[in-house]
Amino acid sequence: MNSATSGEWSDEEFDVFEDNTLVGRILRSHAASPDHPWLWMIDERLAGGAGNRGYAESLETAMAGLSSQWEGADPAGG
Repeated sequence: MNSATSGEWSDEEFDVFEDNTLVGRILRSHAASPDHPWLWMIDERLAGGAGNRGYAESLETAMAGLSSQWEGADPAGG
């Protein structure tokens, strides 16, 4: 799983890819609590069910959370 910026995103917004497939996003949310400002989310078209988003205290923790959830998700939705 790789994170990379794309388009006109800022340095606090990242698209997350597996191979050439966009699987989610990580961004610093200014609406989130100050102690967990990083929002990660798996693309709802690929995630099957709840648990496809979360907040984290750091970019690294957000990356780990998304990766862990993605690895446990069934991309077929079943």
